[in-house]
Amino acid sequence: MQRRRFLFRKLNPSPYGRVLAAILVLLFALTPGVPALARNAEDGSVASASLIKYRVALLVPLSGSDAAMGRALLEAAQMAVFDFTDAQFVLLPIDTEKAGGARAAAKRALDARASLIIGPVFSKQAVEVADLASRHNVNVITFSNDTAIAGGNLFVFGLAPSQTLERVLGYAVARNLSRFAGLLPDDALGQRLMGNLRLYVAALNAQIVRVEQYPSQTRDFTDAVKRVAEFDSRLMSKAEIAAAAAAAQNANNAPGQNSDKKPDKVTARNKDAQKRAEKMQTNRPVSYDALVLSESGQRLRNLASMIPYFNINVAETRIIGATSAWDDPSLASEPGLAGAWFAAPDPAGRRNFEERFAKAYRTNPPRITSLVYDAMGLAALLARKAAKNGENEAFTANALRNPNGFSGIDGIFRFNSSNSTDRGLAVFELQSRKGVVMIERAPVSFATTP
Repeated sequence: MQRRRFLFRKLNPSPYGRVLAAILVLLFALTPGVPALARNAEDGSVASASLIKYRVALLVPLSGSDAAMGRALLEAAQMAVFDFTDAQFVLLPIDTEKAGGARAAAKRALDARASLIIGPVFSKQAVEVADLASRHNVNVITFSNDTAIAGGNLFVFGLAPSQTLERVLGYAVARNLSRFAGLLPDDALGQRLMGNLRLYVAALNAQIVRVEQYPSQTRDFTDAVKRVAEFDSRLMSKAEIAAAAAAAQNANNAPGQNSDKKPDKVTARNKDAQKRAEKMQTNRPVSYDALVLSESGQRLRNLASMIPYFNINVAETRIIGATSAWDDPSLASEPGLAGAWFAAPDPAGRRNFEERFAKAYRTNPPRITSLVYDAMGLAALLARKAAKNGENEAFTANALRNPNGFSGIDGIFRFNSSNSTDRGLAVFELQSRKGVVMIERAPVSFATTP
């Protein structure tokens, strides 16, 4: 197999060059009638419109309620442009929240002769943009993680839960877990994850034992966790409780156990043993090795609090996350998530980017900014290759779907035949004392992807 291609080569332009180029990019994006300008990364000079061969539009919300996020995405894109472009390349940032919305933004990009559109963020907007762009044979890379919209000229670059689920299930089965249960919302995402869970488990020659769903808007997970915990069927009968109490007392009264105890203390210990046995509600384990969850944030915490309440023993039953959003050290303090596994990109790859971003813009970047940086870096790489080969079309579907993939700050990635993104992900464990701990590294090429 041909060796994979690395996406990035750092060029380290001067801070003054960065500021000047940022001003030029914004002038084109925000001021009608201003000629397009592009930065030549070899010498920092500015190319006239007649020399520009590769125009890439960035469609993000630069006004309205999501303006702060949109500005951060633009800043990440600018960093990539100034780091990697060495061809006649221009970035065209366009606001998706102005009159006419994302469709009007797409029209403006196409009128400016954009040959690739990166964005929008949201799936509904992405579908509108792709519909218009398809009439001009222009591909669209959206940051949405909704793989249901992928296809045609629309490429989905977001990290989908199905990708993280497939990775962590493979890891679990390789470690002899073979019986799985799922507790998922009843919305569209939950339905897709249920299908993915069944598909991946079957492909791994494992078994689905139980799947439960709950209303996606619920704040009370009690009934759902009780059902998936098989709580009622695991309840001890009165006879079983009495037998457990008797066994505890017999163990307490075994020869040598109370030789140095006074009679009243022995009686008290027997009563304590009986009370402990009577408090036991279940004496049988659940019927599965691992339980898959898809919630995150505070909703996950609310759900996780019910796991020990209904006697799911996390020392025996592994909790598995179907989302990379579990990459949160505060979750490790939840008893119901102790030892939980999930898959996500290796954070080491984006650490330098986050530090540089914070230094340049004096704020921490939103998590999604790494996607923008990698997507713009990909565009820069394809533009360089096309320029070297004397090609005018850099962003064809075949170029985007390079089977060897590319390497970015979130690890290796490639667009597959369905236009969603394959990624090389690491596996992590939530540990109460150490937080989020990597337990298996991400692959470095698709030839070795687990």
